[in-house]
Amino acid sequence: MTGPLPDTMAAPLRAAAGFVSFTEVEAGAHRSYNEWHLFDHLPEQYALPGVVGGQRWVLTPALAAAGATASAPLDRVHYVTLYLLAEPLDVTLTDFFHHGIALAKAGRFHQQRTSHLAGALRVECAHAAPAALVQPGVVPFRPGTGVHLRLEDAAAGPGPSDLGDAVLGVPGVAGVWTFAGAVPEDGPTAGLRLTCAWLDGDPSTVDAALTAALLPPAPDPGGASGPTFAGTLAAIDPHAPFGWFD
Repeated sequence: MTGPLPDTMAAPLRAAAGFVSFTEVEAGAHRSYNEWHLFDHLPEQYALPGVVGGQRWVLTPALAAAGATASAPLDRVHYVTLYLLAEPLDVTLTDFFHHGIALAKAGRFHQQRTSHLAGALRVECAHAAPAALVQPGVVPFRPGTGVHLRLEDAAAGPGPSDLGDAVLGVPGVAGVWTFAGAVPEDGPTAGLRLTCAWLDGDPSTVDAALTAALLPPAPDPGGASGPTFAGTLAAIDPHAPFGWFD
Protein backbone atom coordinates (compact mmCIF):
# COMPACT_ATOMS: atom_id res chain seq x y z
CA MET A 1 0.00 0.00 0.00
CA THR A 2 1.42 3.36 -0.98
CA GLY A 3 0.47 6.99 -0.71
CA PRO A 4 0.80 9.94 1.65
CA LEU A 5 0.01 9.54 5.31
CA PRO A 6 -3.29 10.85 6.67
CA ASP A 7 -2.89 14.12 8.55
CA THR A 8 -3.70 12.29 11.77
CA MET A 9 -0.47 10.29 11.41
CA ALA A 10 1.80 13.22 10.65
CA ALA A 11 4.23 13.87 13.48
CA PRO A 12 6.59 16.72 14.41
CA LEU A 13 10.33 16.16 14.36
CA ARG A 14 11.64 14.56 17.53
CA ALA A 15 15.11 15.97 16.93
CA ALA A 16 15.74 19.67 17.53
CA ALA A 17 19.48 19.62 16.79
CA GLY A 18 22.30 17.52 15.47
CA PHE A 19 25.70 17.07 17.10
CA VAL A 20 28.29 16.41 14.41
CA SER A 21 31.88 15.21 14.76
CA PHE A 22 34.45 15.04 11.94
CA THR A 23 37.00 12.46 13.08
CA GLU A 24 40.49 11.36 12.05
CA VAL A 25 41.84 8.03 13.32
CA GLU A 26 45.49 7.09 13.61
CA ALA A 27 46.94 4.55 11.20
CA GLY A 28 46.56 1.01 12.49
CA ALA A 29 43.74 1.94 14.90
CA HIS A 30 40.72 1.76 12.60
CA ARG A 31 39.57 -1.68 13.67
CA SER A 32 39.74 -0.90 17.38
CA TYR A 33 38.10 2.49 16.82
CA ASN A 34 35.19 1.02 14.87
CA GLU A 35 34.65 -1.77 17.37
CA TRP A 36 34.69 0.73 20.26
CA HIS A 37 32.33 3.20 18.63
CA LEU A 38 29.86 0.69 17.19
CA PHE A 39 29.58 -1.66 20.15
CA ASP A 40 30.34 0.60 23.13
CA HIS A 41 30.24 4.35 22.67
CA LEU A 42 27.33 4.86 20.28
CA PRO A 43 24.93 2.48 22.08
CA GLU A 44 25.76 4.15 25.40
CA GLN A 45 24.36 7.45 24.11
CA TYR A 46 20.87 5.94 24.02
CA ALA A 47 20.96 5.83 27.81
CA LEU A 48 20.34 9.59 27.60
CA PRO A 49 16.69 10.57 27.13
CA GLY A 50 17.62 13.48 24.88
CA VAL A 51 19.53 11.39 22.32
CA VAL A 52 17.00 10.19 19.74
CA GLY A 53 19.38 8.94 17.05
CA GLY A 54 23.01 8.34 16.20
CA GLN A 55 24.89 7.29 13.06
CA ARG A 56 28.46 7.23 11.81
CA TRP A 57 29.75 6.90 8.26
CA VAL A 58 33.12 6.32 6.61
CA LEU A 59 34.79 8.42 3.93
CA THR A 60 36.44 5.53 2.12
CA PRO A 61 39.54 6.25 0.03
CA ALA A 62 37.52 5.55 -3.12
CA LEU A 63 34.77 8.02 -2.19
CA ALA A 64 37.33 10.59 -1.07
CA ALA A 65 39.12 10.36 -4.40
CA ALA A 66 35.90 10.47 -6.40
CA GLY A 67 35.00 14.03 -5.54
CA ALA A 68 35.17 14.87 -1.84
CA THR A 69 36.44 18.37 -1.10
CA ALA A 70 37.47 19.78 2.26
CA SER A 71 39.50 22.61 3.70
CA ALA A 72 42.00 22.02 6.48
CA PRO A 73 41.74 20.38 8.94
CA LEU A 74 38.73 18.46 7.61
CA ASP A 75 40.82 17.18 4.70
CA ARG A 76 42.20 14.60 7.16
CA VAL A 77 38.83 13.19 8.21
CA HIS A 78 38.00 9.47 7.97
CA TYR A 79 34.59 9.37 9.67
CA VAL A 80 31.66 11.64 10.45
CA THR A 81 29.24 11.00 13.32
CA LEU A 82 25.85 12.65 13.76
CA TYR A 83 23.75 12.42 16.91
CA LEU A 84 20.17 13.70 16.83
CA LEU A 85 19.20 15.57 19.99
CA ALA A 86 15.83 16.48 21.50
CA GLU A 87 14.71 19.47 23.55
CA PRO A 88 15.48 20.83 26.05
CA LEU A 89 18.82 21.21 24.30
CA ASP A 90 20.64 22.76 27.25
CA VAL A 91 19.80 19.74 29.39
CA THR A 92 20.48 17.25 26.60
CA LEU A 93 23.89 18.72 25.79
CA THR A 94 24.86 18.90 29.46
CA ASP A 95 23.93 15.23 29.89
CA PHE A 96 25.73 14.36 26.64
CA PHE A 97 29.01 15.97 27.69
CA HIS A 98 28.86 14.67 31.27
CA HIS A 99 28.21 11.15 29.97
CA GLY A 100 31.24 11.39 27.68
CA ILE A 101 33.44 12.53 30.56
CA ALA A 102 32.20 9.68 32.76
CA LEU A 103 32.92 7.11 30.05
CA ALA A 104 36.41 8.53 29.55
CA LYS A 105 37.12 8.37 33.29
CA ALA A 106 36.01 4.74 33.22
CA GLY A 107 38.61 4.02 30.53
CA ARG A 108 35.97 3.67 27.82
CA PHE A 109 37.11 6.30 25.34
CA HIS A 110 39.25 5.75 22.26
CA GLN A 111 42.53 7.63 22.50
CA GLN A 112 43.78 7.23 18.92
CA ARG A 113 41.24 9.58 17.39
CA THR A 114 41.07 13.32 16.77
CA SER A 115 37.84 15.22 16.27
CA HIS A 116 38.71 18.16 14.04
CA LEU A 117 35.29 19.75 14.42
CA ALA A 118 32.56 18.83 16.89
CA GLY A 119 29.48 20.79 17.82
CA ALA A 120 25.72 21.11 17.75
CA LEU A 121 23.52 22.81 15.15
CA ARG A 122 19.77 23.30 15.27
CA VAL A 123 17.59 21.43 12.78
CA GLU A 124 16.69 23.96 10.09
CA CYS A 125 14.48 21.92 7.76
CA ALA A 126 13.76 18.31 6.83
CA HIS A 127 12.43 16.78 3.61
CA ALA A 128 11.78 13.26 2.36
CA ALA A 129 12.06 12.24 -1.28
CA PRO A 130 8.66 11.24 -2.71
CA ALA A 131 9.93 7.75 -3.54
CA ALA A 132 10.85 7.15 0.10
CA LEU A 133 7.16 7.47 1.13
CA VAL A 134 8.04 8.11 4.78
CA GLN A 135 7.70 11.34 6.74
CA PRO A 136 10.75 13.66 6.77
CA GLY A 137 11.28 13.07 10.47
CA VAL A 138 11.92 9.35 10.08
CA VAL A 139 14.28 9.50 7.09
CA PRO A 140 17.39 9.09 9.31
CA PHE A 141 15.99 5.84 10.70
CA ARG A 142 15.47 4.08 7.35
CA PRO A 143 18.10 1.51 6.36
CA GLY A 144 20.49 3.40 4.14
CA THR A 145 23.66 3.11 2.13
CA GLY A 146 25.34 6.29 3.33
CA VAL A 147 25.05 10.07 3.35
CA HIS A 148 26.16 13.06 1.35
CA LEU A 149 27.34 15.84 3.66
CA ARG A 150 28.00 19.51 2.99
CA LEU A 151 29.43 21.88 5.58
CA GLU A 152 29.71 25.51 4.54
CA ASP A 153 29.25 29.11 5.56
CA ALA A 154 25.55 29.58 6.28
CA ALA A 155 25.42 33.10 4.89
CA ALA A 156 27.58 32.62 1.79
CA GLY A 157 26.22 29.25 0.67
CA PRO A 158 22.89 28.43 -0.99
CA GLY A 159 19.77 28.52 1.14
CA PRO A 160 18.19 25.35 2.51
CA SER A 161 15.33 25.37 -0.01
CA ASP A 162 17.75 25.60 -2.94
CA LEU A 163 19.88 22.81 -1.52
CA GLY A 164 16.85 20.65 -0.84
CA ASP A 165 15.47 21.04 -4.34
CA ALA A 166 18.81 20.17 -5.94
CA VAL A 167 19.50 17.17 -3.72
CA LEU A 168 16.03 15.62 -3.64
CA GLY A 169 15.96 15.45 -7.43
CA VAL A 170 18.86 12.99 -7.50
CA PRO A 171 17.91 9.27 -7.65
CA GLY A 172 19.16 7.38 -4.63
CA VAL A 173 18.54 10.25 -2.19
CA ALA A 174 15.93 9.29 0.43
CA GLY A 175 15.73 12.67 2.12
CA VAL A 176 17.66 15.71 3.25
CA TRP A 177 17.94 17.67 6.48
CA THR A 178 19.76 20.94 7.00
CA PHE A 179 21.20 22.18 10.29
CA ALA A 180 22.17 25.78 11.11
CA GLY A 181 22.47 27.87 14.25
CA ALA A 182 25.12 26.71 16.68
CA VAL A 183 24.19 25.52 20.16
CA PRO A 184 25.53 27.35 22.09
CA GLU A 185 25.54 30.35 19.74
CA ASP A 186 29.30 30.83 20.08
CA GLY A 187 30.08 27.12 19.74
CA PRO A 188 32.57 25.56 17.28
CA THR A 189 29.90 25.31 14.55
CA ALA A 190 28.89 28.98 14.71
CA GLY A 191 28.18 30.45 11.27
CA LEU A 192 28.03 27.06 9.54
CA ARG A 193 25.28 25.10 7.80
CA LEU A 194 25.36 21.30 7.59
CA THR A 195 23.36 19.59 4.86
CA CYS A 196 22.81 15.86 5.32
CA ALA A 197 21.29 13.84 2.48
CA TRP A 198 20.47 10.27 3.47
CA LEU A 199 21.05 7.77 0.64
CA ASP A 200 19.39 4.52 -0.34
CA GLY A 201 21.20 4.11 -3.67
CA ASP A 202 24.74 3.09 -4.53
CA PRO A 203 26.97 5.72 -2.83
CA SER A 204 29.40 6.01 -5.74
CA THR A 205 26.62 6.49 -8.28
CA VAL A 206 24.75 9.01 -6.14
CA ASP A 207 28.00 10.82 -5.37
CA ALA A 208 28.71 11.36 -9.06
CA ALA A 209 25.21 12.75 -9.63
CA LEU A 210 25.39 15.06 -6.60
CA THR A 211 28.84 16.32 -7.52
CA ALA A 212 27.49 17.26 -10.94
CA ALA A 213 24.36 18.89 -9.50
CA LEU A 214 25.89 20.95 -6.69
CA LEU A 215 28.46 23.72 -6.54
CA PRO A 216 31.42 23.29 -4.16
CA PRO A 217 30.69 24.31 -0.57
CA ALA A 218 30.89 28.04 0.07
CA PRO A 219 33.55 29.42 2.43
CA ASP A 220 33.07 32.59 4.44
CA PRO A 221 34.52 35.41 2.29
CA GLY A 222 36.15 36.76 5.44
CA GLY A 223 37.52 33.37 6.42
CA ALA A 224 35.98 33.60 9.88
CA SER A 225 33.32 30.90 9.97
CA GLY A 226 35.43 27.78 9.84
CA PRO A 227 36.20 24.89 7.51
CA THR A 228 34.19 23.53 4.60
CA PHE A 229 33.46 19.96 3.56
CA ALA A 230 31.54 18.14 0.83
CA GLY A 231 31.55 14.43 0.24
CA THR A 232 29.68 11.15 0.18
CA LEU A 233 30.31 8.70 3.00
CA ALA A 234 29.30 5.05 3.17
CA ALA A 235 27.26 3.27 5.81
CA ILE A 236 29.31 0.97 8.02
CA ASP A 237 28.61 -2.75 8.31
CA PRO A 238 29.25 -3.49 12.01
CA HIS A 239 30.55 -6.94 11.13
CA ALA A 240 32.87 -5.83 8.31
CA PRO A 241 36.66 -6.07 8.66
CA PHE A 242 37.03 -2.23 8.73
CA GLY A 243 39.95 -2.51 6.34
CA TRP A 244 39.40 0.58 4.19
CA PHE A 245 42.64 2.25 5.28
CA ASP A 246 44.93 -0.77 5.66
